[in-house]
Formats: sequence, C-alpha cells, structure tokens
Amino acid sequence: EGVEVVDGAGCSLLDNAIFGNGTEAGDAGVVVEGGCEVVMKGNRVYDLNQVGVILKERATGLLEENDLFRNRTANLQISSRAAPVVRKNLIHDCHGVGVLVDNQGEGEIRDNQIYANQGDGVRVSAGGRPNMTANTVYDNKGFGVRVEDSSNGKFDANEVFKCNLGAISVSSRSDPTV
Repeated sequence: EGVEVVDGAGCSLLDNAIFGNGTEAGDAGVVVEGGCEVVMKGNRVYDLNQVGVILKERATGLLEENDLFRNRTANLQISSRAAPVVRKNLIHDCHGVGVLVDNQGEGEIRDNQIYANQGDGVRVSAGGRPNMTANTVYDNKGFGVRVEDSSNGKFDANEVFKCNLGAISVSSRSDPTV
C-alpha cells in the first residue's frame, strides 16, 4: 500500500502525489479501514496496480478536490459500511470502474466529475447505498451509473451522458431513488 490508515487512527493527506505503489494484486494507493477518519484534499492518486483509494470497515472522512486516475480496478472504492463525503474530485481514466460502492458502502458523493473510465462511471453493488448528488458522469465505456445486486441509494440532480452502454442501469432486486 502507499498509505494505510487503520485501527481507529485519523489522518490528513494534503497535496500529495501517490502513484505506482506495489505490484501485488491487493495493492492500493490509500487504504482507510477499521473506523478511521481521513481528510484527503488536493492529492493525485494514479497508476496503482488495483484501487486508487479504498475506504472500508466503517471508515469515514472527506475526500475533496483530488485527482484519481489510471488505476487498474477502481479509482475509488467505498465498501463495508464506510461512509465518507466525496466532493469536487476528478475521477477518470480508470482501467475499470470510476467509483465502486459495494458491500453496504454508503456516503455522500457530490459535485464530482466522473469520466472516461473503461468500465462504468459509478457501480453500486452488494447492498451499496450512496447518496449521489450534482455529479457529472460522462464518456464512460460502460454505464454512467449501474445499480445492481440488492443495492439502492439516492441519485439526485446528476448529469449522466455519452456513456457507451447507457446512462443508468438498475437490476437484480435493486431499488434506488432516481
């Protein structure tokens, strides 16, 4: 890992470049877990072997004005009841999914630019339930927003356009508010 915040710790990451860390399958740029809180502002997180930033296991915090790009599986993953505030970020050019909210991940995703990802712009699965407001999601190779596998959440005032498979897909017992 590039940065790992665990066991209830708090951390501020300001104006860093976090890139190219590790070659193992699980390597990520930033991992926040175990009830920790992080403040990330003005960082560039890119060229990671797996996920750029992952918040899991009830992690919280603020991710603001970061540039997350060119990571392998996801630029940002919110998982296992993590509930961060994610706003005013550029989330783009991932080899996989721009934002993945899964395994009952939550949080507020607001005012982000999510674009040019090889998979979906945003994928919500396995009981994920984010509140997504006023994001611009475009030019992704998959769906702009995909909600699947018993997930829900609230999606309000987002602009979703020019995605190869369509703007929004809802399937598999999911019931989001759109």
